[in-house]
Amino acid sequence: MIPDWLPNIHPLIVHFPVALLCTAVLIDIFGLFKRDSTILKDMPLVLYVLGSVSAIIAYFTGRRAADGIDFPLEAVHTVNEHSDLALYTILLFGVYTLIRVLLSLRFNSDKVWLRAVAVAVPLVGLLLLLDTAEHGGELVFRHGIGVEQSAIEETDPVGRSIDPTTISRPLDESGGKWSWFPGTGAGIVLDEDFDFILGSADALEVTGNDSSLVLSVESRAGTIFFARGEPAAGLEMLATMDLDDFEGEVLLTHNVIDSLQYDYFGVSGERIVHGRTRGGVRSAYGSAAWTGAGSVQFKSVSAGTHYRGYVDGDLATHGHGSASPAGKSGILLTGSGRIQISDIRLNTIE
Repeated sequence: MIPDWLPNIHPLIVHFPVALLCTAVLIDIFGLFKRDSTILKDMPLVLYVLGSVSAIIAYFTGRRAADGIDFPLEAVHTVNEHSDLALYTILLFGVYTLIRVLLSLRFNSDKVWLRAVAVAVPLVGLLLLLDTAEHGGELVFRHGIGVEQSAIEETDPVGRSIDPTTISRPLDESGGKWSWFPGTGAGIVLDEDFDFILGSADALEVTGNDSSLVLSVESRAGTIFFARGEPAAGLEMLATMDLDDFEGEVLLTHNVIDSLQYDYFGVSGERIVHGRTRGGVRSAYGSAAWTGAGSVQFKSVSAGTHYRGYVDGDLATHGHGSASPAGKSGILLTGSGRIQISDIRLNTIE
């Protein structure tokens, strides 16, 4: 049984591959100088098998644990590197162990150079393993991932410093981050601060009040695609929207180069869709059923080769691909109806 205070079993598993594989490598090294010991010949192979199996279990329990966490922005790169290093580690030790099992390599050769080579390979794996463990420790002790906290103060990720009810341009921008939110003059911001890649601002009717911005789209408007901001590669884009009165496709777009190259996350019909467009052709990172209603927060996180999509803080999709080039961020609409927007935000990942 898992204790109530433990969020998942990953912390219980990770110590086994570290202990088993480190011990296996140390015994292999010691065996170079004690070639007449049967135990030193046979024991490492057993430890490599157990260590590799436990490393695979640790990797997949870690993936499952990570998919259940909405990571703070400053931890995204660390968790991606932790995951990638863990994958490289299990591949190296897994292949090495399989070869040793198949060839029954028990270091009974008198050739020292052959025994030394056989020890050198897992030494490289050991460096990967320790680097993986260091990143895992950083997630816990620096970023507090998996640590229960009695109280968490919620703050605006953009650090909004202006009152939307008292200004004529409800747009906050600083350090590559920006936020567009309801308020007097929201339509002016749309017209003057966003670049329309497809369609125009004339195709949208902007209404609402200080708590809800409403975009109305007529069916004859076709596809409307607008974006803004300084080009960013690693980013977190969020939008809180009510799509109950809209039929069609609403996508958060980022890493936007033009109408033929961009990444996207959002709703298309009855599906959550997540992917990229290259040369006008879409390829998906993943998709999920869409059954949402009312105001929902959508979040797309792009960091390196990892792409995650969240709906109300829950992971909906997690895909991998080559790193996207820096680009603008915005919204793509195809369909008709009314979209109520509480805010749209962009945070960059350093």
